[in-house]
Amino acid sequence: MQGQYGRMANLGDTRAQSFYGHILLFRGQGLGAREEGLRLLRLAANGGDGKAAYQLGVQSLQGDTRQAPDAMQAVRWWEMALAAGHPLAASRLSQLYREGACGLEPDAQTAERYAAMAQHGARSGH
Repeated sequence: MQGQYGRMANLGDTRAQSFYGHILLFRGQGLGAREEGLRLLRLAANGGDGKAAYQLGVQSLQGDTRQAPDAMQAVRWWEMALAAGHPLAASRLSQLYREGACGLEPDAQTAERYAAMAQHGARSGH
């Protein structure tokens, strides 16, 4: 099954890129699998996949041994996820702006704006 998703991802199928990217990121063996997973998630996110964009935001904020946490990059990915309708993106953006992070100063007004979006999304079922 992974081979099929790998082929579909290589052919540009956004859903396959997202699915296989998540598999490689979380279940792949070694740094090469992780890097390929992130590459596929970037392709999927840029193709409009909200789940991929959300996960890239999580990864950006966590950082890793090769890259420091990047709050501004997390904002970029979570804004893409929000635009694609991801149900948790507005909440994460609100939390990030409320608390601030490395490279991002707290901003209560922006935090409240995203909190209102999150509440609206929760009420409307999105």
